[in-house]
Amino acid sequence: MAAASRWHNEHDTIVDEASKGDTDLLRSLIQKDNCDVNSPNPFNGSRPIHSAASGGTGDHVRILLDAGADVNARNNSGRTPLHWAAERGS
Repeated sequence: MAAASRWHNEHDTIVDEASKGDTDLLRSLIQKDNCDVNSPNPFNGSRPIHSAASGGTGDHVRILLDAGADVNARNNSGRTPLHWAAERGS
């Protein structure tokens, strides 16, 4: 699989699970595939922790933080996961 294609598949799956998915599957994806939880989306710079903060649960955020996610990561607009959580009322 090409590197860009692998990035999209890996990143999109983690983002989906971080924002609304199964906590066990999220853990498994991170551990099994040794995914980079700080890998930014090339279009907007957001990371899985942004999605978890806005649409996931506290468990999703904790799983990503335990895996090394940067809670202070900024997207291309300069917004952190806390901004996303506050905007969505999470």
